[in-house]
Amino acid sequence: MDLSDDALMRPFRMMAVDLPMKIRLEAVDPQHRDTVALVVGPVVLFAVGDGERKITRAQLMAAKKNGARSWQLETVSGVVKMVPFIGLGDEEYSTYLRVT
Repeated sequence: MDLSDDALMRPFRMMAVDLPMKIRLEAVDPQHRDTVALVVGPVVLFAVGDGERKITRAQLMAAKKNGARSWQLETVSGVVKMVPFIGLGDEEYSTYLRVT
């Protein structure tokens, strides 16, 4: 592959990057392992809406994609909509959730 400046500046050059899109939970820090963010590949998902939620780790890990920029998960409190930052509007949201 030619990586000269001229080759990089040609119009319509594309590069494909294949990132693993595994679901995982990231703790806010080691002292608060029960406060986690839901991450899919490199994308953090935000819980839309306000209110206290009772969510388990298993429920977060079972989140299902239901649109181009939307995920949802079932909890005892009801359905929680999760979106990436670009999918947020004016609604309230939470990055980190406390799990039981």
